[in-house]
Amino acid sequence: MAGRGSTSRLRLEGKIFGSCKTSLPAPHTGRETYCNRCRPSLKVVYAAFERKAVWHVVFFDSASKRRLGRELILQEDDKLYELDKRGQALGELADKQAIEAAIRGGRGACSSS
Repeated sequence: MAGRGSTSRLRLEGKIFGSCKTSLPAPHTGRETYCNRCRPSLKVVYAAFERKAVWHVVFFDSASKRRLGRELILQEDDKLYELDKRGQALGELADKQAIEAAIRGGRGACSSS
């Protein structure tokens, strides 16, 4: 029986599927892979933000355009930037520049997965 370390290594090397641990045929991809049955769902969230006296952030499901949960209130620009960073909305330089421009302008939006 393989130990925990070896299954993690096999998963990260692309020799077994990520969740169900089923063996993959060669050639191996060298990266973590999921089958259709165990693939995690990718949910893209759209966040719209506007500064009034403080930042008001509203989240939407990008597929259905439905509002998700309650409005988030943030006091500082840095907190809004941190929220975008944690949501992986700042992947490229252009994304970072767009968010910074939106923050300076007092209104904007971003999407993250």
